[in-house]
Amino acid sequence: MGESEDLKRYVEGGDGISVIRGSSNCRSWNNIQYKPGVSAKNVGSKNLSMNVATIPPGGVAYAHIHVGFEVMLYLLEGRVRHEYGDGLKKTVENEAGDFRWWLSWRARMRVNGRTSFPTTELRAGEATRYGVIHDTEVRARKV
Repeated sequence: MGESEDLKRYVEGGDGISVIRGSSNCRSWNNIQYKPGVSAKNVGSKNLSMNVATIPPGGVAYAHIHVGFEVMLYLLEGRVRHEYGDGLKKTVENEAGDFRWWLSWRARMRVNGRTSFPTTELRAGEATRYGVIHDTEVRARKV
């Protein structure tokens, strides 16, 4: 399971309707595991993407900034703490049933502090991601 997974292999259909059947996680990035989802990478979506992401028990999605795109999330199961802002000193806790929205250029880190249960979230955003600034650069910036 890596970042370069061929996401098109999960797609059925065509002619404007694409289907991805229930599947297990197929790729990972920044300690987060992802299902195939739908995006420009596999169905050719021009404006939207959606997938399911899981942070394993005790996992941390290290500090990063979304460059040029917003993300909306709905927490399906578990709890997660977001650390954000200057020096990641602000926090917000979320639990199953909560919605979240993150504006582009806001530093954040997600922590699943529970050691026995994963955190699973439905993620929606723009079809093509423009870039992500990773942990070491985030900590050096004040964003």
